[in-house]
Amino acid sequence: MEATVGELNLTARVVGAERSPRAEVAGVLTGEPARDRMLAALAPSFGGAEVIVVRAVSCRTVIGLGRPGAADVLPRAIASAVATMLRDHPFDDDWVVRFRDRPAYVAAFLRDALAGHDNRWYYEPFRRYCRPDWTIDTATLLADHHADRWRVLAALPGPAGLDAVLARLGDDLPALIGDAARPVADRWLPLVRTAAAIVSVPLEPPERERLAAVLAAAEPPPDWRDRRSLGHAVGAAVRALLRDTDPVPVVQDHDWFDHDAFTAAVHGRAVPTAGPPTAATPRVQRLRADLTTAAADPALRLNSAGPDVAADVARVMATLVRHAPRWAGDELAVDYVAHLLRQPAKTTDSLVRSLRRTATTAPTALDEPVPSATAAGLLVLRGLLGLGLTTSLLAPVGGEPLLSAVLRRWTGSGRGDDPLLDLIAETAGTGRQPFETPELPYAPPCRHVTVPHQADGFATVTVDRTGRVLPFAVPGAAAADDPDLTAAVANALAALGGPATSDPDGLGVDLLAVTALQAWARWLPGFAAASVPFLLATMVRRPAAVRITGGNVDVRLPARPHDIVLRLAGYLDPLDTYTVLGGRTIRFVVEDDG
Repeated sequence: MEATVGELNLTARVVGAERSPRAEVAGVLTGEPARDRMLAALAPSFGGAEVIVVRAVSCRTVIGLGRPGAADVLPRAIASAVATMLRDHPFDDDWVVRFRDRPAYVAAFLRDALAGHDNRWYYEPFRRYCRPDWTIDTATLLADHHADRWRVLAALPGPAGLDAVLARLGDDLPALIGDAARPVADRWLPLVRTAAAIVSVPLEPPERERLAAVLAAAEPPPDWRDRRSLGHAVGAAVRALLRDTDPVPVVQDHDWFDHDAFTAAVHGRAVPTAGPPTAATPRVQRLRADLTTAAADPALRLNSAGPDVAADVARVMATLVRHAPRWAGDELAVDYVAHLLRQPAKTTDSLVRSLRRTATTAPTALDEPVPSATAAGLLVLRGLLGLGLTTSLLAPVGGEPLLSAVLRRWTGSGRGDDPLLDLIAETAGTGRQPFETPELPYAPPCRHVTVPHQADGFATVTVDRTGRVLPFAVPGAAAADDPDLTAAVANALAALGGPATSDPDGLGVDLLAVTALQAWARWLPGFAAASVPFLLATMVRRPAAVRITGGNVDVRLPARPHDIVLRLAGYLDPLDTYTVLGGRTIRFVVEDDG
């Protein structure tokens, strides 16, 4: 990720000079060369795809004007101050906030903007998309990130978040899927684009549309599953673009259509129709396989009220890219999805039928609130989602989904009958890969402590410099000689009430439960450094009941004195859960004891 500087304030005092070297000072500190030197010095701190937003840094340095390397002194000082800031703030806080990549950063802004939190300091780069009426220019934002648009939509919090963004787009929604939004482009416009690229003929959109309309009227519709049909279609488009004196192009780079059929069509010869269709290209086969996986995602919900191709293409593409990111920049995938969704009602294509079933699937529901020993733990689910574990929460660990294991630790409950645990197990199904301990994208300065742990006797736990527990071990970390820190970690693990017997997965889940709870607490006003037992006792552990509908999980909680803190942090706002609870949204209802 390239480095950028939002605002730079410089104050210089010149000493020991017989004359005022204003021009020389300005030449060292300002201008395009100074900017380039500064960004080059900052680049090592911002390598990779991760987006790191630093609120502010300050530094002081002395520059010897006229000395060799004087122009590099200030950039090096600023880069050193930034590196120190990142080292001292390994987790998100009021000074440093990290995002997995740029699409995740854009998606986080959209999510918070929809909730009215777009004024947070780390969203300063998005201020130009904020209108005077407090709304967000979503269309321009996605247009400016067109290449990443599907990654952005895939990173939104579940179906409700995606539908909210699509609703904001309104009449601008067709621009999201480009040519695939137009009926004539269903089969011909992408092939016309390919033909124009083969013969190096630049075509403006109106010219492409006219040629596509001519071909649609004169040629049989191309079959996207048949390489021979696609080869004939591209060849027919090339023939329409060639002049009589132009040589027939040689095609080598396009392996997704049949070259013999292409050549025959360019020369105006009919393509033999005898025999079965040629096999779909490996690329289309991979796309169909990934679309089959996407169609099975319980979070995918197409428009059941009627055809809404643009919005449904966006829903399918977001789900597809969430499962298979390689299709994020592939326009063939967009065109192919639009083609599938426009198939007639009685199609024989099993993939189309699978996609359409997502519009009518009726999930399991509980019409009335039912007591749940673990439902209050959903208050902390944001902590797990913030660690980037959305795709791992249904993975099996110790004979149950990871989310169930963590919820039981937060609430101190057992494995008894619980409607929420039943829903999680139903959503998880079978055949998932076992859970693996996550690795953070950066390794903060850390130490390790040895503490008692359940039936295992003792466990070595890695902590950062502030005492927060990490969910993984760091080889070579020094032992912490701090009785208070050791006691805090021991009390945190003891408060979870984890497995009473030796469990090979128990420690990993315990550490993850503590890490997520501490990450969740960072945004609680005045409670960022609160102990794990205190957080669990005052915020989380309370009776609860759940009501499960097709789109929501309503969690009813008795009021507690510290609920005002949860409300200020936005932790009682609705929470979209991607695929974790079958695409449902969690809604918290705090009921007054009086």
